[in-house]
Amino acid sequence: MTLDEIKNHMYKYMVDGVQPALNSDYMNGYDDTGHCAISLWNRILNFWSKLDSNRDFIYLVSGKWATDGLDLNGGRSYILSLSNVVPLLFEYLHFNLNYSLQDYREIIYNSTELSDELQDMYSSLPAIRNQKINLIIE
Repeated sequence: MTLDEIKNHMYKYMVDGVQPALNSDYMNGYDDTGHCAISLWNRILNFWSKLDSNRDFIYLVSGKWATDGLDLNGGRSYILSLSNVVPLLFEYLHFNLNYSLQDYREIIYNSTELSDELQDMYSSLPAIRNQKINLIIE
């Protein structure tokens, strides 16, 4: 797994897979139900288009963005979980950076749904390996 693969996965998801409603009533921040509006969508897309370092990756998985006002999950758009990027993030964190569960817990800056999902993945390593094998077979 590489950062480029993660970046390309998210970029494709955000550009081809799902788009925010282009309603002029909520061009900034969130719509009235809390979903990501176009300005925030563009900020998130910009983050993914520039993801190219382990420092950016740690920023993402540590939850630091949740206090910086970026909201990479897109409010109720749930970009991180619905895009199926979490297994890719876990793979990179565990296999490329060699983070143990304890190592990961030490860098969590703000607990988010993403950090909960990543921590849960440490208890299912065989499932992750099987998933990777299935993707290669397909």
